[in-house]
Amino acid sequence: MNSTLHTPHSKLCIIAGGGGIPKLVVDACVAQGRSFFIVALEGHADKELVAGCPHDWVRLGGAAKLADILNREKFQELVMIGSVHKPSFAALKPDWATVKYLARIGKAWTGEDSLLRAIASIIEEDFKIKVIGVQDILGGLVLKKGCITKQSPDEASVKDIDLGIAVAKNIGRADIGQSVVIQDGIVLCVEAFEGTDEVIRRAGELKQKRNLDPDNKPRGVLVKTAKPQQDSRLDLPTIGINTVNNVIEAGLSGIAIQAGKSLIIDIDSVRKLADEAGIFIVGV
Repeated sequence: MNSTLHTPHSKLCIIAGGGGIPKLVVDACVAQGRSFFIVALEGHADKELVAGCPHDWVRLGGAAKLADILNREKFQELVMIGSVHKPSFAALKPDWATVKYLARIGKAWTGEDSLLRAIASIIEEDFKIKVIGVQDILGGLVLKKGCITKQSPDEASVKDIDLGIAVAKNIGRADIGQSVVIQDGIVLCVEAFEGTDEVIRRAGELKQKRNLDPDNKPRGVLVKTAKPQQDSRLDLPTIGINTVNNVIEAGLSGIAIQAGKSLIIDIDSVRKLADEAGIFIVGV
């Protein structure tokens, strides 16, 4: 872990997308007395996140404005956190600086992981700011190995998890996605552009169509892993209350997520909800 993280002299830039983790990072900075500045991404970050905090709003195609902020604020470290849906090039409406950086990025634009790594490299090379991972600030969110719920995977679910890990690693290696849903040895869904929530919803529909559950017993496992080549500072697999609610709604039996390289938000509430629904959550 970076030893400068907890010193008030290490100014942090928080490039914030959607979801709850950016607020946790802000709260940690406030608790530590650490200087920070939020670069909130338009159309992604929550307005409530920046209330009362030093911030500016930047659109995804506005690299010139972001560069001005990075030069002006004199950051030592930067974290990119929160959900962001990559737009098409036409919807991006890039300014001159974005066009310049995209020319440097090249084919990395086509893959989410490769794009993030390219952006991190530009920030470190051009602005001399160290890019860190959210786990360096919120290490307590990293999921450990083992089952965190009362319910544990049965034999059929263990087999589905094993298959899911193999499939997830393959799609991750191709920089496609992080999540798959397996039911009784059959791959129901794999994640691509749509994100985990949509994968779970679609799996619920396909599971019902297969009609393999006459006793209405929940079956099927969401398996989520980091991509094999993934930079551990960027886009770690994450689950939270919303993920668990979606799994329950889809009628799945549980969640398996990679231990040591994944984040779980509000573990106590997540565990309570899962226990009430009788589903499992296991770090693998």
